[in-house]
Amino acid sequence: MNKTYDLFLNYANSNYKRNLTWLDRDPDSPTFGSFDRNFWHYKTSDFNSDILQQGIYTLLTLYKNEIPNNYSKSKLKNLILSSTKFIIFSFKENKKFNEYYPNEDGYPPHAFLSNVLGDIFSYFPEFLKLPDFENIYIKINQSLSKRYETKASNQYATALAGLYKFMNNFPQHRDMINIEKHKKILLSLQDREGWFNEYNGFDLGYLSITLEALTEIYKISLDEDVLSSINSIIDFYYNIIDKDGNFPFTLNSRNTEYVLPFGFLNLEKKNKKLNYLISKIFSKEEYFSNLIGNDDRYHSHYIFANILKSLNLIKNFSAKENIENVDELYLDSAGLYKKYDKENNITLYVGLKKGGIFRIHNHKNSKILLQNGFRAIKTKKVYTSNFQSEHWKFKQTERKIICEGNFIKSQFNKSTPLKHFFLRVLSSLFGNKIIDPLKNFLIFNKKSTKLKYRREINIEKNIIKIKDSFFGFQNHKIKLNPKQNLRYVASADIFSDEDLAENIIDFDETTIKEPTYIIENYYEL
Repeated sequence: MNKTYDLFLNYANSNYKRNLTWLDRDPDSPTFGSFDRNFWHYKTSDFNSDILQQGIYTLLTLYKNEIPNNYSKSKLKNLILSSTKFIIFSFKENKKFNEYYPNEDGYPPHAFLSNVLGDIFSYFPEFLKLPDFENIYIKINQSLSKRYETKASNQYATALAGLYKFMNNFPQHRDMINIEKHKKILLSLQDREGWFNEYNGFDLGYLSITLEALTEIYKISLDEDVLSSINSIIDFYYNIIDKDGNFPFTLNSRNTEYVLPFGFLNLEKKNKKLNYLISKIFSKEEYFSNLIGNDDRYHSHYIFANILKSLNLIKNFSAKENIENVDELYLDSAGLYKKYDKENNITLYVGLKKGGIFRIHNHKNSKILLQNGFRAIKTKKVYTSNFQSEHWKFKQTERKIICEGNFIKSQFNKSTPLKHFFLRVLSSLFGNKIIDPLKNFLIFNKKSTKLKYRREINIEKNIIKIKDSFFGFQNHKIKLNPKQNLRYVASADIFSDEDLAENIIDFDETTIKEPTYIIENYYEL
């Protein structure tokens, strides 16, 4: 055994009971097997959020004794069966899976449940002989194979992993599910720099889910194109990580604050950088103390499942590789700049497609300092510089970084009974046809054409100078942006230590009167 395995096992032992509390375990209940406690217990929801059925991985891990226990095998298997049956009969009844509202027919639950069913039937092939199981499982994957998701690659990759597992069980249906076509489309979503598209940018958290799916696909297919894609992802992580094993999460396009281990462990022997990354990222207590900050829903959804699937792989892990870090990096497509200053022992990161937000990792005292851009507010209108967008223009010279563009118009959306009423009416009438308009409304905000902004960062020997210029902001109140980002992403906005991190620059909110307004700050290293 090893220290890293002990950290994983302790985390699993500390959390599996909380996860199983989400499960309806009463065999006489009409919702026996549901993992949505809000549905079957609290009654605060009138539909089952199907994606939460991934809690089955907790039962499977206990059944395989990967979390040592003395539980009855037959009772565990019966709970696994009941949870699987709940998935099968949910699709049989509704012809769809829902996540956030009735009649949603969402892509993520369809993708992730195809994937989990592939794992269950691989371990319990006898389940497929039960009435309706084989027929509905085929229909689930036949339906999934007709859909695509190119804006959130992790969902598409997970769907493809599910389809490969289905094909492994039913090779005669290979042509029916268009597996080669889906593979080609998925791999086209990878940038030459190694990252996969997540809402027009890179996201280190969701990329680890894409990595997980690709490693599972490779193990089934032994496809060299897939392996090449995996190696490019590993290079991307290796290039970005700092010397202490930390990442610049605030630069993520979808604002996740985690990286999950299973994809790194699943093919560890295939790439020596994997061994280095595993030891740097996952072999410290801080990793797990940060992970627990994720809310119960997403912890149950897939984060805890990823940890559990890693247990058997981390058991015999030993750190062997000690590779030098990349000191300076400029990724034009990702919009990311990284510089390690050896003399001052700090790493600077700049998000060039998020309005030039930046952060400093101080390796002398293990502190992380943030600068999250600005907000502009006028009456009820909210604008921000901290928003992933292709419209930002930027350039980098030896000692200067310039980023310029327009503030993004955004808004806060308060949930109300009336809004939910209309959502349900529309979903009942139009099904999944309303998903794209909802995403455009909540996620893909448009730039403001009037509020122009320019940031210059000058990197000198022992000082960083920051010059922010605002054009056309008359009568707008300007304030520092908090860590919270105004792009809606369900798994984002968890509490982490960075919520209370020190700001790199000082600024008291003010109302601008001039057509041009300039703020100059500096930070001593």
